[in-house]
Amino acid sequence: ADITLGSVSAMLREIEATPNSRIYLITHNGSVLASSMGGDLAISDPDNGRMRLLKVDELPSAVPKQALTRYLKSDEKQFSLKQGGENILVRIKQVRSVSVALLTLIPESDLHGPVMTLIFRSLLLFLGITVLATLAVFWVSRSVSRPILLLSKEVDHIQDFTLDQFKGVDSRIT
Repeated sequence: ADITLGSVSAMLREIEATPNSRIYLITHNGSVLASSMGGDLAISDPDNGRMRLLKVDELPSAVPKQALTRYLKSDEKQFSLKQGGENILVRIKQVRSVSVALLTLIPESDLHGPVMTLIFRSLLLFLGITVLATLAVFWVSRSVSRPILLLSKEVDHIQDFTLDQFKGVDSRIT
């Protein structure tokens, strides 16, 4: 079975870790063999007119170059980079048998965004329930305390022997 670079790129496009993740297959010299971004990875070399693969530093985004540079300097396989105020999670898997690396870039917001939305909705629900419960407690306490207050006023009238001012106490409590 023949495997073309186009079919590898198509396979990488199908692998969608998150909506904005990017995956690159890179050779040991920095040439991009395949990309989940699609597009042409082969360009005409101005020096000799022959076709060649794009280098990582020729990609539209600077993040793959930064990731590869950091990997080559420190041999870290997982780390994060900042781009435009956003953290990009980087994972590099070296395939030593064929001298290529699989570079995966995932914006942190893709991972945390749904969680933050869930937390925000849960917080709003909690606050709503708290407000409703407070109103219910206030209403119940008033309905219980009103007859008790009226009864205490009547007790005061009895203590003062002013029995002609009896108003009565209406209550649902028996």
